Amino acid sequence: MSGYSFYDPTYVPRPFPSHNMGAICWCNSLVQVLLGLPALNKLILARPDAKNPLWQAYASILRDSAASRPPPSAGALILDAMRKTAAAAGRPLQLGNSEECADEALTIFIDLLGEEIGALFTNVYELNITCPGCKRVTSTIRDNAYRIQLFADVNLTTEREFCEYLRAHRSICEYYKCSCGASFSNFPRDERLRVLREIVIIVFNKFYSKDIKWFPQQLKFKSTDNTYLVYRLVGKIEHVGSMFGGHYYAHSLRGDTWYKLNDTHVGPGDPDPSPNTFMIAYHLVREDGVNS
Repeated sequence: MSGYSFYDPTYVPRPFPSHNMGAICWCNSLVQVLLGLPALNKLILARPDAKNPLWQAYASILRDSAASRPPPSAGALILDAMRKTAAAAGRPLQLGNSEECADEALTIFIDLLGEEIGALFTNVYELNITCPGCKRVTSTIRDNAYRIQLFADVNLTTEREFCEYLRAHRSICEYYKCSCGASFSNFPRDERLRVLREIVIIVFNKFYSKDIKWFPQQLKFKSTDNTYLVYRLVGKIEHVGSMFGGHYYAHSLRGDTWYKLNDTHVGPGDPDPSPNTFMIAYHLVREDGVNS
């Protein structure tokens, strides 16, 4: 797998607290999970001359935490840099010092850093819709799929089932119009995985349901060159509350140890599923031979 970046703990900083400056637990938790992704950190540090304010802010957090002087609030630093970067690009953000969605903030964060960073997260799916009238199959490729949504009615219990779901599953298309003239709303479509990158982000619909959704500590996928890509769970975000308000906090793998990072609280972490698990992050750790 030439050109891919595997998990390297030397690019993962030690855990540190981050003050909640207002109501930015959503940003604090997102940053703490991002800091546990060495492929992202390595690429950011490789470009010290980057002019992007968000790139500079994230790099400064990595450098300062490595020197044992992390910022008082990593979330506030990143939020301010996101606003500056978006304003410089002529698209001001509506994100404020209030309750926001960590999932939406992830997409904004990646988009503002550009395609080079986006490539680490982009898992490409082929979307197929079959018209019930004329039976025509329409296939498209979805780009910028930075995360995969696991729907509320899906219950998986083994690593194999989980990986098979990620490879191929059914989702809902809000609107579809066929060339035969027929149109449909909330129509099912088939999604098939075509490309996996270093980082796999999965989001659960925890605003509406707080039941436990099981997930494995490892993912394993067969690649086109007959090897296996092995991913390890390295982070998760918990959400307590509803879509109208609540609190986010993170669990992140730093080295070989899991930590709970809840704003200024740093303590022992737990990688297992909970009723509040909202987002999980896997990182590519190795490539195995077929018989490994």
